[in-house]
Amino acid sequence: MYKTIAGTGLGIIIPIGVEFGTKGAKLMDKVKYSAVAGLALGIPTLGYALYDQTKPVKKLSEEDRQALASFGTANTVTGACIWLLDELRKRGVYAFKQGGTISIRRIPSRRGLEQQGVMEEEGIVVV
Repeated sequence: MYKTIAGTGLGIIIPIGVEFGTKGAKLMDKVKYSAVAGLALGIPTLGYALYDQTKPVKKLSEEDRQALASFGTANTVTGACIWLLDELRKRGVYAFKQGGTISIRRIPSRRGLEQQGVMEEEGIVVV
């Protein structure tokens, strides 16, 4: 159980540590290093844990395999979340404001768009 907890903790700490260490730097101005680190560490690790489980001769104990799987899953999910949040920030869906608050832009509903006259102007048909 402790190995699984440690694997999960390390899987989260590594991409977050890379994010702070690189100060949010991006690889070729497209994707953050922390997202790449999380995905690059997580996917192969998780794949190996799943592959070892299906082999006829298993090299890892059950506890070690679970720890490896939790490490890989935490890395993959953390890296994917960093990537996703960065993409949403680029598109202006949310932004961090001074003082630590988050501003989320509301996406208008169909009814709100109809009231604004946007639906008719853009040729959107509401059924």
